[in-house]
Amino acid sequence: MNHGQCDERWARGVVVHGMGRSGTSAITGLFVASGYYAGEAVDLMRPDPSNERGYYENLSVFGANEEVLGEFDASWYDPADEATQTARGDELRPRLAAVLDRLVQDSGSAPLALKDPRIGVMLPLWGPVLSGVLHPVLVIRDPIEIAFSLRRREDMPVPLGIAAWEVHMTTLLRHLAGVVVTVAPYRAVMAEPGVARAVVAAASEHMAVAQARCVHPSDGSDWLAPELRHNNAQSRDRRRYLTASQQELWTWLESLEPGNCELRPPPAFTEIPDASRAAVHQLSVLADRISGLEQGLSRERQGRQDDQQRAAEAYEHVQRVSDEAREAYEQTEKAYQVIVQSKSWRLTSLPRTVASTVRRLLA
Repeated sequence: MNHGQCDERWARGVVVHGMGRSGTSAITGLFVASGYYAGEAVDLMRPDPSNERGYYENLSVFGANEEVLGEFDASWYDPADEATQTARGDELRPRLAAVLDRLVQDSGSAPLALKDPRIGVMLPLWGPVLSGVLHPVLVIRDPIEIAFSLRRREDMPVPLGIAAWEVHMTTLLRHLAGVVVTVAPYRAVMAEPGVARAVVAAASEHMAVAQARCVHPSDGSDWLAPELRHNNAQSRDRRRYLTASQQELWTWLESLEPGNCELRPPPAFTEIPDASRAAVHQLSVLADRISGLEQGLSRERQGRQDDQQRAAEAYEHVQRVSDEAREAYEQTEKAYQVIVQSKSWRLTSLPRTVASTVRRLLA
């Protein structure tokens, strides 16, 4: 479904589309380095070991998306189907539109850079909200590298990561078919400063005049960090993991040149294969079960460690009491010997003997 495209010289910013771990954070950071606004520092998701330079995801957008996905009992990698989302569109879109309006207002005269990979699988809801407001930027990365990154960060099985990529990209292509987008191939942007600058410049051609004045396209030299790219795909990995349809989809995406183009994907690339959707759901359920088992084992292991700790503490207590008793006995023995060996003890020996004999007789 085509939700339309931004009218040139009218857009108030960009929305960076792409599967999670595809480089959307790096590309959004590139736009921010070029004068775009993603939000105040306090409003952005904090960097962590998985993304040392930062995510550039606005927490208000993240929170709204997680809330909606939760209502569908869905996730970013196993989203609700299009019919389910569309059925609640009139109810949910005003909530998303309110978040977008606040960000556009906060950005002032600077163009907005909006990024959250969840948007890609929520386009039945987000599409009409974004249309005519933000120009789409499409980040493209090898699905093997994405899946390896997800395995490294979240222990997600590689087949699940690839199936989720297929669901994500076919959803994007269906909703962006016929729309002018700015293509940002992750590998080329990271490797060539000229490509990075050209991608920002191409997207900025679609900005409203006031927003365009704030843009100074960066080549990424002060932002992009190629050394943080940890996952590289090999041909043998594609042969091992990709299905024939997934390989065809990746070959077509890889052929897109950096810069502006009107997306015309083959119809086969705009429909999610039933097998892939089923695989995503089944694998996600399996992953949840594995996670549950791991959490159960962790709790049991922690319980055993707690028992061992309590036993160790009890042993230390008994040992301490035993040591104190032994010390008290030794002190009593010393005091007794002092009394026994004293002159007064020897002088009173006969009366004590008589008294002891009388007590036994009386008993």
